[in-house]
Amino acid sequence: LTVACLYGNYKTVQALVDVGARIDLKDWGGKGPLNTALAKCPHGGKGEEDCCKVLRIIEEANIAMISASNPDKAEDLREEGNKAFQLGDYHKARDLYTQSIDFLEDHRTYTNRALCCLKIGREIFEAHGEFELKPDGTYRTVYPDAIRHWGYEARSDANMALQMESNSEKAHYLNVLGYAMSRDFPRAKLHCKKGLTTCPKSKKLKKAMKFFERIHTPDDVSNPFSNQSLDADAALDAGCVFVCQCSYCFKEQPYVEEDPVCCQCTMDMAKYEPGIFAPLIVNFIMGYD
Repeated sequence: LTVACLYGNYKTVQALVDVGARIDLKDWGGKGPLNTALAKCPHGGKGEEDCCKVLRIIEEANIAMISASNPDKAEDLREEGNKAFQLGDYHKARDLYTQSIDFLEDHRTYTNRALCCLKIGREIFEAHGEFELKPDGTYRTVYPDAIRHWGYEARSDANMALQMESNSEKAHYLNVLGYAMSRDFPRAKLHCKKGLTTCPKSKKLKKAMKFFERIHTPDDVSNPFSNQSLDADAALDAGCVFVCQCSYCFKEQPYVEEDPVCCQCTMDMAKYEPGIFAPLIVNFIMGYD
């Protein structure tokens, strides 16, 4: 929406507003649709130029958003969500936080909902995940795909919180854990670095960075849908005999001794410490440390 305002395309702006595009969110530079539209319109929205039409659309949407908000109801629901969270009913807490957000969006509510997602992911692992110790002393980790979904949800909520409050240490840390839970350590490390730029004294982010360094997380961001990853899936489906499991993202793939880099997460599997990294990773993701 901010980009559409920047280019003065009033038809696109109207279409985005009609489908519920957010007008209160800001980019990393602190600019949102309203101040962008104001900056691009020298006529104050009083003319018939495209920039004026854009500004009027955004101002009307902003008034509608303010009118629909109910801070008191949102706070009551957020408090109810906190109580459900304390009782360990994370699904109920998440639903209450969602209802609260419908009345008024607040970075605190988004971070609370992100934490619920991580807790739900942890519950799934405790119910269906496991370590299988192999004769060579390494582990095969059973990590249900549903956990990765909740990692996506957690980092989505954390990102929403950061767009509202870029200095939120909690949101930065939950964003890192969301990427880790979705088994994307290079991106988790990247966002950990961003968080430390904003919150350089954060003990949690510093501890997370030490963890990423300990497991040799590369700086290169991976592409889980790369040709190498898809080729590996095809090889497994064809009945590949020599199969290994990446100790970082837990993806099973053909074993290639001369090329030990994981086809999905780009981590160097040759640096894996047998029997150590897999438990370390799960303990970090699930918050057992």
